[in-house]
Amino acid sequence: MTILFQAILENAELQRLVMSACESGSLQLLRCSRQCKDAGASVAGLRKRGRMKLKECKANFFVYSVAGDCVDPQGFFEDTKCLERYDIERNLWETMSPLPHQGQVAAIAHLQKHIYVMGLCQRMRFTDQSGIGFRDSFLNWFGRYDVEKDVWEELGLLPPLLGGDRMLAPEAAVALQGSIYVASQFYILKYTPRSGEWLVLRDCRNLARSFTWGSAFKMLSLGGCLYIVYVQPGQPCERFEPHTGRFEQLPPLPCQRSRAAACRDGKVRAVGTRIVILTTGPEDWNPGGLGSCWSFDTQGGRGWVEGPQATIPRRLAEVAALQGSLYVLKGMYSEDVDEEEFEVTDAERLTFRGGQSVWERVPGTNFGGGGGIAVVEDLCSMISIGGVDGEDEDAPPHSAVELLRVFPHRRDQHGIWQRGTPVPTPRRLAKLVVVRFPCDVEASARLDM
Repeated sequence: MTILFQAILENAELQRLVMSACESGSLQLLRCSRQCKDAGASVAGLRKRGRMKLKECKANFFVYSVAGDCVDPQGFFEDTKCLERYDIERNLWETMSPLPHQGQVAAIAHLQKHIYVMGLCQRMRFTDQSGIGFRDSFLNWFGRYDVEKDVWEELGLLPPLLGGDRMLAPEAAVALQGSIYVASQFYILKYTPRSGEWLVLRDCRNLARSFTWGSAFKMLSLGGCLYIVYVQPGQPCERFEPHTGRFEQLPPLPCQRSRAAACRDGKVRAVGTRIVILTTGPEDWNPGGLGSCWSFDTQGGRGWVEGPQATIPRRLAEVAALQGSLYVLKGMYSEDVDEEEFEVTDAERLTFRGGQSVWERVPGTNFGGGGGIAVVEDLCSMISIGGVDGEDEDAPPHSAVELLRVFPHRRDQHGIWQRGTPVPTPRRLAKLVVVRFPCDVEASARLDM
């Protein structure tokens, strides 16, 4: 068995299990990042006594930018099937084999040496007597990309519960314990690559019917388990253990029905051992702006805890978790209903200290929105890809790249954003996937629920 060294440092329970396995000689640790050289006295002691083998490995990290849409010569956004990857260490872009079809990826996951794409949302342009128009459609397509061979493989169609139409389209996917879990508005399905079988894990149609428009749950992975957060008032949340195949009930999200939609439309992230939901704010002049937050500690937490409201109730913000903190970047904000929106350049992060959550200002990116954020925990870094460069008027829109590195164990160090090589094919709405080479360890999936 191989375990990332960083994961051991961040999880006390995992440390205990690692100690036991190392004593029996059944575990090999893989160190793949410079900042993980010190694992504490207990691990160091085992190593000195020869009871633990520490394998050194040079690991490279790449960010894959998958599909999206770009501006055509007439100024319209047109779907693309472009695939490019960014070498973080060398600060270089490479053009890879394009997707078989164009469109915006509905859901994506990375498992071992493959990137799985589940469905493509397409925007078809047509011309009639009224002029140029656009029609949204969903392409039921399932395929995977081999990151080592640079080859796409067709896997057929998605099951009817996921590929029937745009309403049933996948919304998010995570790779966990050799399987891929795919969430749509009504269902959660499990796909096993070895057998090619699909299994319905949860049917949430009853919750969706009794709820407002939209999905009635959020899904994410944390600590080797799958968490399902129901935003239906009074509905217990769940934790799924892949090894045992069992569900465990967790405390329900303690929000009233009037605020349930704010949780549904918000953003959920795994921050350290916590699940954090940023809700949408109540301001009528800034619909969709970030409001308060709810957090649940999966390691012994008694229930959901409401935290403070974000300093700036921005909308269209980018949210990313890094080194135990939740970062909120970019976005749009308006002071009043009659005023125009302006772009937010300030950033803030939510940290947890002594059981309390606190917002604090941190350096923001120099580029505008329109892109995405990729997080590489092993490098203590996040990369903003596809933003608008406000400093260079000649730079194409949605081509900017910036990298932020946060140093661990230095709470006062917020890091500095550094400019990277621009994206060769500027585009919006591309899905970002972080892949580690060699591909013997699963990477975290980027989740946008």
